[in-house]
Amino acid sequence: MFDLRHRINRILIKLSYRLGVSTLWSMPKKLAIDPTNHCDLKCPLCPTGLGDKT
Repeated sequence: MFDLRHRINRILIKLSYRLGVSTLWSMPKKLAIDPTNHCDLKCPLCPTGLGDKT
C-alpha cells in the first residue's frame, strides 16, 4: 500500500507539471522544516547556511 501511494503520487506530480496546472494534485516529494533560521554551521547546501534571511 505504501509503495502504491508513492507511485500514484509520482504520477500525479508529473501529470500536473506537464499540464501546467496552477495547483498541484499531489503531495510534496520532500518537506523541510526549519524550526529557526539561525544557524552557525554555514552548510553550503542549506538555505539557512547561505546567509539568506528570507
